[in-house]
Amino acid sequence: PNRISIMAIARDKNFLRSLDTATQSTFMHNVLALDRYTAPQLADILNHRIEEAFKVGTVSEDTVALIADIAARWGDARLALELLWRAGMTAGGEGAGEVMPEHARRAKAEVYPEVKREVIRDLQLHEKLFLLAVARKLKVSKRAYALTGEVEKSYRVVCEEYDEEPRKHTQLWEYLNRMEGLGLVDLQPSGERHRGKSQRISVPDIPVATLERELEKLLKTSSKR
Repeated sequence: PNRISIMAIARDKNFLRSLDTATQSTFMHNVLALDRYTAPQLADILNHRIEEAFKVGTVSEDTVALIADIAARWGDARLALELLWRAGMTAGGEGAGEVMPEHARRAKAEVYPEVKREVIRDLQLHEKLFLLAVARKLKVSKRAYALTGEVEKSYRVVCEEYDEEPRKHTQLWEYLNRMEGLGLVDLQPSGERHRGKSQRISVPDIPVATLERELEKLLKTSSKR
């Protein structure tokens, strides 16, 4: 008699426990656990799709890296492709010539709107000022990431704007670590070209233009008290 081979794909192998004993004995000896996709693997998948679906040079490397980093939290290739599609649709709707990191942030906010206004509202004054500096630096540069040194310079300008004395470097590191814990920013090593404690800062979950407006509104409200 001809044999029938069955291959089942599941997100959680614990579903096997709900099967009868005979079926369990068939599958349990041949379970292959697949690791989640890493950011570099997701970037490869995205670049392959971009070659097929986008004109050459219309999706920046920063945008690909940002989408890959976002989707790597879950190791989800489908999410990465959906973010790419939504970012492309947003850019096309605006008539933009290139899909930029800000388009990817908007796509992420549409799919998983995670950042809550009350989290931003409850930040300390200088945390708000520092986060505003991050948002402005990313907005002006149109990049997915900014180096801590760049943001510190921007932060001093923001402090001057709001007539506040800038905090020391060590205090700013505490702010960054706390905001990373709150899910407002992501931190990554900056690479070999920038040695020391320099980090790359990204804002993956909210468009930086939206974040800038929200912070400016909160700072304006608090200054009137």
